Amino acid sequence: MDICIAQSKKTLGHYFLRLVEDDKVFSYEDELLPELINNLVSAKTHKQIVATLDNIGLLFNSSRTGKHNSVMTPLECINALNSDFVPVDASKLSEEMYLSYVSDKAIRANSGKESPAASFDAYSCCFVDRLKEIPEGYKVVVEPIQDWMTFRNMLSICASLLGRIERGDDENKILAHSGFFEPETNAFGFPVLAFRYKFQAATWLLNFTTHPLLSSKLETADLDYLNFLYSHGVETVMRKKSLIAPVVTRAFGEDADVFLVTHYLAKQKNIELRDLAKLLSEDDKYLYLCVKKEGSQLDIAKKIVLAIWRAHQNLNDRDGSVLGMVRDDTSLFDLHSSAPTYTCSSLMSKLMYALCFHSAFSQKLTICKHCGCGMLSPVKGRPKSYCSDSCRTQHA
Repeated sequence: MDICIAQSKKTLGHYFLRLVEDDKVFSYEDELLPELINNLVSAKTHKQIVATLDNIGLLFNSSRTGKHNSVMTPLECINALNSDFVPVDASKLSEEMYLSYVSDKAIRANSGKESPAASFDAYSCCFVDRLKEIPEGYKVVVEPIQDWMTFRNMLSICASLLGRIERGDDENKILAHSGFFEPETNAFGFPVLAFRYKFQAATWLLNFTTHPLLSSKLETADLDYLNFLYSHGVETVMRKKSLIAPVVTRAFGEDADVFLVTHYLAKQKNIELRDLAKLLSEDDKYLYLCVKKEGSQLDIAKKIVLAIWRAHQNLNDRDGSVLGMVRDDTSLFDLHSSAPTYTCSSLMSKLMYALCFHSAFSQKLTICKHCGCGMLSPVKGRPKSYCSDSCRTQHA
């Protein structure tokens, strides 16, 4: 595969470096979107994630793409590997590649202390030698692994919830079957349902000194570009005996009832992001997607899906470039269209559109019988029962 991983000296985070044909860097064929979605949401191992992204273009492009070397020539990448990157930290990579799951059968990759994806280390796999042999017509796409994992996990949540809504699951079990749980206590003043969305909340906040696409005034803050753009919020801190843990609450899709937080026991107290490095605890590293528990689980599930959709639809970068979607109102007059059409400005928005309006792609959503993940299946023919051969075998 023409893909490797390296750790940035500047941001301390890991990056995918992928050889991509010139005509695929900024585009992706619509008929291939359902397969890519299924490969992302059904991935159970880090190596499966890496394989899925081989020869895939930019997750999102913006006015800042060209300013931060997200797309390089092979020679520029060789120079970058010699000056800007270092070999993979297998333990740190394992945390960055956390795969959110909807059941205890879904993910095996989170249990290891070191990620098997470390075998794709740019230096040990001699990626530079490969670059020296590349003919014209190829570019190297360089993107933070955390961006892909952030989006993959959000796509997985949306697929599971939307799939269960569409097939008419028990209104009182939709969220529980999609990996949400109700904490016995929380500090929000109202009951919530929480989903363990990401490992290493500290990385989410601190490890990137600068994001390759983010122009931030916060020198020591890792705002994780996609999460930062999705949302709005304030920094908070939790104190529990001698434990002090950082908390950031961010409203998703402009819905204050759906938010990201580093712990559901958060207590409201302002804190500067630059001080968080002093307050980190080994006991609190997870990031949670929370939702206010109000109404039926069906109503809450719809609220979460709608918040995720709006967050992607309205996504813009710091310079105002559209990364999300602009609705094409002329689709109102297309009698053959089963869904409103949008102009999607990035692969990320294309994937979210293809998932949420899958009928426009002659697809329907179903649920894997073994792991419970949502997946797309062609409208015609027998629907899929399993997301992979592995799930089929384990279920048997």
